[in-house]
Amino acid sequence: MSLTRYTLAGLAVALVGAAARDARADDLTISSATTTPVSTSNAANSSAGDITITNAGSITITAGQTAVTVDSDHEVSNSGTISSNDADDVIGILLQGGFAGPLTITNGGSINLLESYTQTDTDSDGNLDGPLAQGTNRFAIWLQAGAPFTGDILHNGQISVEGNNSGAIRLDARVIGDLSTGNGSSISMIGADSVAIAINGGVGEGVDGDVRIASAVTTRGENSVGLLVDAPISGSLNLAGSWSTTGYNSILRPPLQSQRDALDADDLLQGGATVHVRHSVGGGILVEGIGVEDDPDDDGDGEENEADDNFGGLLRVYGSAPVIHVEADASAPLTLGATASGYGLHIRGVLEASGVYDNVEATAIRLDGLAGFPVTTAGGIAIDNSVTVFSFEANAYGVYVGSNVDVPEFLVRGTLVSTATSEGLDTAYAAYFGAGANVPLLTNDGSIAAYLYGEEGAATAIFDASNTLATINNTGEIIALLIPTDDDPTDDVVPVTVGPAVAIDLSASSIGVTINQTERAPFTDDDAVDGDAATRPETRIFGDVRLGGGADTINLLEGSIVGAISFAPARMCSTSIMARPILAASPIRTAC
Repeated sequence: MSLTRYTLAGLAVALVGAAARDARADDLTISSATTTPVSTSNAANSSAGDITITNAGSITITAGQTAVTVDSDHEVSNSGTISSNDADDVIGILLQGGFAGPLTITNGGSINLLESYTQTDTDSDGNLDGPLAQGTNRFAIWLQAGAPFTGDILHNGQISVEGNNSGAIRLDARVIGDLSTGNGSSISMIGADSVAIAINGGVGEGVDGDVRIASAVTTRGENSVGLLVDAPISGSLNLAGSWSTTGYNSILRPPLQSQRDALDADDLLQGGATVHVRHSVGGGILVEGIGVEDDPDDDGDGEENEADDNFGGLLRVYGSAPVIHVEADASAPLTLGATASGYGLHIRGVLEASGVYDNVEATAIRLDGLAGFPVTTAGGIAIDNSVTVFSFEANAYGVYVGSNVDVPEFLVRGTLVSTATSEGLDTAYAAYFGAGANVPLLTNDGSIAAYLYGEEGAATAIFDASNTLATINNTGEIIALLIPTDDDPTDDVVPVTVGPAVAIDLSASSIGVTINQTERAPFTDDDAVDGDAATRPETRIFGDVRLGGGADTINLLEGSIVGAISFAPARMCSTSIMARPILAASPIRTAC
């Protein structure tokens, strides 16, 4: 935690307070099994003090109890086990604010608030039935609303919570410090209307510091969310570890239509987003990972070939909610400040979204503002690793930028791929910029691709309805492709796709748009070596290019455009433009 958050006077008071606290405290160490709840205000010998649960210690609680309450200027460290079974209204560690601090609350052991209930196949159809959990109001670590908590909250162990309206880590007051979960830790949240990690309270609350979540986070339940940021974060939000969020009983798509038709309503319940951000993040959002290249020191700590150099974020969602949803609240504008790279949202890890079942749209990243409460991304959005989306009989969106959202630059140096499998009129969109958005610049040095498996649907790699996309710079590949699939192999009819494959759709635009396709420049992300030059895609646009009513220009200095190029009003200018080596020094300019 940075000392710059405190004035010198405040720091002096904190240090004096800590010294006095240590002088009078009777600390408590729990090194065996107990069923007695404890509090820091009455730790030992009727005296306040720190509480330590060793790896041999445990506290088991029953309905309505709190295992450990922090209600004085003292710290808690758990290396043992806090548990309950079939008990509602229970809390593992309850924090109260208002104390001088700075305090450190550490969970390096286990907090298990579980139940003996399991689902069964009540109707003998081969699918489990009933809710995922029955109990309610179970929280592993909870900062109650009220005065701010001064200090750090650290989780390096294991949390498992089973219950509806429950959570693993819940902050209802302001934290003047950091929230951090370490590499190799885990959080499991099973139950409806729950949140694995919640930063609540709206404007005036939140975290006055940094948030780094590097746990393996599993969230299962209708409407349940992996991480909810419902209050501001003054520092950065860094995401690592393996995340999975769903409302489904099973994330495995049955291969046969008859099996999918047999699913019950409770097999198709929708969960929430893996990460849902509703308030500003001063230091931006970073999904950690290797970035564009796998370098010797990807984590930037100055040490090469460490085990954690390739440790990053793998965030998955199964269902209709986005992996990352940035959505303004009607109380304040939402700003994603610049990360260290200069982008408000920077994806160096991996995002995957799948609808799994029919008629469920899938989205990896979605940003939505409100009139008067816009979303602003400092520097824009950068994708330096992999974002993939899969849908079935529904639209798929790799990145969706909605109204009242400002993205100064949309940059892809990795891969952005959207795939839809559909026999209907559905579309796979890799990048979708909606009406009311502001995205003036798109730069692609990697791969932006949309694929449609079917016969009637469409594939669109880049779609702009914002009427703000003025410049597209491409040194990588932009692909839209239709792949015929046979929905009835027994009818001896060879499938033919009839939908459009559009690499760039600017047909709704009335401004002058310039598309520049140029030779790729060497790129290094973390060191001085261009380590992926041999594996980067060829420079090309594959698919139709639909331009609008403005004074549009295509400058082709490298690679190829294979597809129909049309200018409003539906006037065909060319079907294919190929840059020959002899023309590489001079642009091929097409303007209508």
